[in-house]
Formats: sequence, C-alpha cells, structure tokens
Amino acid sequence: MSVKSYWESSSKTFDVVIIGAGFLGSWTAYELSKDTNLSVAVIESSSLSHGASTKNAGFACFGSATELLGDIGLLGKEKSLEITQKRLNGINKIRRILGDSAISFDNCGGYEIFLQNDLNPNESDIQELNGLLQSSLSMQPFSFLTKQQISALGFSHNVQSVIANPLEGSINPVKTLETLHTLAKSQGVQFFFRTQFRDFNAENGTISVVSDGVESAIFTKKVIYCTNAFTKQQDIAPGRGQVLITSVIENLPLRGTFHYDEGYVYFRNVDSNEGRRILIGGGRNKDFTTEESLEFVSNPMIIEYLQQFLSKILPDEIFYTIEQSWTGIMGFSKDKLPIVKEVSANEFVGFACNGMGVALTPIISEELVTLVKFSM
Repeated sequence: MSVKSYWESSSKTFDVVIIGAGFLGSWTAYELSKDTNLSVAVIESSSLSHGASTKNAGFACFGSATELLGDIGLLGKEKSLEITQKRLNGINKIRRILGDSAISFDNCGGYEIFLQNDLNPNESDIQELNGLLQSSLSMQPFSFLTKQQISALGFSHNVQSVIANPLEGSINPVKTLETLHTLAKSQGVQFFFRTQFRDFNAENGTISVVSDGVESAIFTKKVIYCTNAFTKQQDIAPGRGQVLITSVIENLPLRGTFHYDEGYVYFRNVDSNEGRRILIGGGRNKDFTTEESLEFVSNPMIIEYLQQFLSKILPDEIFYTIEQSWTGIMGFSKDKLPIVKEVSANEFVGFACNGMGVALTPIISEELVTLVKFSM
C-alpha cells in the first residue's frame, strides 16, 4: 500500500466544507465560491456522486399536471405555487449558468399519459391549474392532445389521453454534474473525491476523513451536509428509484419526457449515435416499504411492473430488450418540501428535494448559502 507524502498528509483548512458532491453540494459550493474571501472544499465518497444525482432519469421538469394537483391538495395553493416556481427557476438557472450544449439539454416537451380505465383529471381542474400558473409563466402550460397527436407519438391503443407541457425538457445528468464541478473548480473550490467522511468535532473544527485507507484531518469553521437520504436525520426518508434502459429501437417516433401515475412512473427517449432508446423508471409506489432503503439493489417486482407497463404503451410490432438497469437513492420529507436548516452553531443540512433534485437544487443552494453566511 502506498504511503502519503508529507505534502499530501499536511493538514488543510477551509472556511466551509461541504459533504457530498451531488447536485445540491455542488451548487452550494458554486454559490459560496462567488465570495472570493471564502475558501470552500467538497468531500465526496465516490468518484463523482453517490446517491441520485448521476443515477436519475435526467428530467428537467417541474411536475406533471396530476402531481401538481396532488401538491395543491397536500400543501395548499400558495405553498404549491411557491415550490413550483422554485423548480422552474432552477431549470432556467441550470440552462443559463451551464449552457444547453454542455448539459445536452433537449427542449423536447413533457407529457402525462393516461391508459384505458385510468381516471382522467377533469378539464376544469386543468383549466384552474393553468390559471394559477399563468401569472408566473405568462402562458397556460397544460393542454390535452388530440387522438391524432397521441398517435403521432407512437403509442399503442392502450394510451387513451395525454396532457402536454411544452416547458419540460431533458438533460444528461452526468454531463450536467461534471460541468458544474468544472465551473466550481474554476472559481477555487477544491474537491476531494474517493474520500470518506467520518465525523466532525465542532469544538475544534476538525473533520476526520479517510482516503486511500489513510485517516487525516481537515479543519473548517462550517460544515454543510448535502448527502440527502444518507444524512442521519429523522425527518427524511430514503426512496429508491429503479431505472431501466432498452436496446436501440428502430424507427421509434417517441420523443419527450413522460409521466404516469402522478409522476411515480417516468420515461423518456435517450438518443445516441447508435439510435434511440427508452429509459423508464419509478414504480416505488407499488412497494413503498421495500423501496424505503439505502441499498442499491433491484426490486424484481417493480422491474417486472415497469417492463409490463412499457409493453402495454408501445405497439406490439416494436422489438426491444432491456439492456441495463440500475438504482438511485432519493430523499423525501413528509410534506414534500425541501429542508434547509442549522443543526448546530457550525453545522447545516440541506436535503429532501423529493425527486425534484435537478430542478430544485440550484435554488435550494442559494437558501442554504444565505443561512450559512448569516451565521459567519
């Protein structure tokens, strides 16, 4: 085993240290780096990110129509509109700061589908939702497609109705995170990858970490935990997402980000030089108890459900195989709202984006930085 040199093992000191280099940790580092008087470091146990940031479906979305209607039922109109606006602002910020090309943004539009025997939302409910959103969007985003428009998407006869939303798009989550890391580094943020956080001694400001099997110390004034479901907090629950991707499907017209069952099932096209595939994920509402887990393992029941769903919505003549599957771990709060708080004089946490981390983290990071800097 190699031994660290004197230079490598010398103690390091930073004003702020962030635990976790996923979307929230990286956006927080970027926001802090705007203050050139602050030294900032990020500690990450993996080579890029561990939880869901690099394992999600790559949706740049703010919620399907039925999901937003459900939010209104849970949170009320005012809170629901507030969180929806944050999601929209986050998507716009990603595109503005990182650039569409760097993140492979596809302005493909979003859709919510309903199968035969599903209960469709009332048109009056959709009209009311559009009315609530119009003031912030300057448009009414949701509309029902005609039968001809549904057919053009390439679905089977099992899809009976579709609600379209032109404001959604898709991204490549890995390219997005790598671009964000590069930007933060260019502004002086130091990243320590493959470095395991052990503990933080608030009395002397010492963080114990392990890298390459060697334990060392990092000194800091403030620690921010951005480890989402892996944060040891009672008010956050893990939620595992199962994801599958197909082989290349010839002559597949389907393009967009698609939602089903209030967003519990999601799928999209993934294009490459080889051709077009379908990525599909979700279904945790079919087995909530098992999926409330920090283990990166597959759930055969949900995988079978997703495969059956895909075969139901595609025409019989389309041939494909499942080429790959994986899981990601998200964090969920009881009220579906993100949590940003100070847990001690020098420790802060930000987590629970409730499956909307891509859109919310650029904005939640600003709230987290405001809280941290107020304490300094």
